[in-house]
Amino acid sequence: MRDAETNRETQDDRPAAIDLSSAAGEAGYSDAVPVAGPSARFGRNLAVVIGIDAYRNDIATLCSAVADARAIAEVLQRDHGFETWCLFDDEARRARLLTLLRETLPAALDADDRLLFYFAGHGVALDSDKGPDGYLLPADAHRSDPSSLLAMQVLHAALAELPVRHAFVILDCCFAGTFRWVHQRDVSVAGTRIYRERYDRYLESPAWQVLTSASSDQRALDMLVNARGEGGDAHSPFALALLDALAGAADYTQDHIIIAEELAIYVRDRVAPAAESAGTRQTPQLFPLERHDGGQFVFQVPNRPLALARAPVLDSASSSRRSPRAR
Repeated sequence: MRDAETNRETQDDRPAAIDLSSAAGEAGYSDAVPVAGPSARFGRNLAVVIGIDAYRNDIATLCSAVADARAIAEVLQRDHGFETWCLFDDEARRARLLTLLRETLPAALDADDRLLFYFAGHGVALDSDKGPDGYLLPADAHRSDPSSLLAMQVLHAALAELPVRHAFVILDCCFAGTFRWVHQRDVSVAGTRIYRERYDRYLESPAWQVLTSASSDQRALDMLVNARGEGGDAHSPFALALLDALAGAADYTQDHIIIAEELAIYVRDRVAPAAESAGTRQTPQLFPLERHDGGQFVFQVPNRPLALARAPVLDSASSSRRSPRAR
């Protein structure tokens, strides 16, 4: 049985440093200056990756969750400088997940670190007076026993206690959007060129964001032509879109930086039409948590140099016309 601690990859496995001598030219900005990538700006980049296909009890087997989780873990480690702690199938039992959340992670992380938490598996939603209550299903869950499930409120509370500056939760399961009901705030979407000042602010300010594969009343596809648990394919539509996004497809501004908002736009625009073509609805969502305060979870496009210009000085006329969507 694989242990989360023994699955750890060291920070020495970050992507090899890129020669930035020509970064400004490759970035397309003559005034750009090479800057350190996001993984170098944190003491530790840790990804907890969980995938469950095989459930012990009265719960349907999935086909793509473990393959999705393995592929995501590989990309995060190889291309984005993350350590990866992986739990697959029976390794992801409820007691072990609670120990991970309440003991192992608090002991492993500091204020200068960042965490990515990825879960692929079954999810359910139960009605309550405050809205739908969402639950993740551990490998040993019983659908008829709510105490055997992992409440999203419990997940949120445990993560909120961590000292990290940046946290990014990615949930690929049915009714994943119920995580939004734990805490809800508005989110804005930006889409213009990023400057060094904004990049620094994204990394230095708290970023607590959640990307879900479906809204609170939607099922997530396990394969393109059927609902989760009813078919087989290499990856779910959400995971396929996420993998392409992390490879650089979500770099809309061509600055070799992918912020969480760009990631969300890309996967939404890929997944929603694919689900519609299969006769269902699935809309990925991004939203911030309570501790979010101006930061962004940031990825660097793999094998691309990073160079950013300083923001131009705006006179009174130009500042009055500044777009509210500008970064």
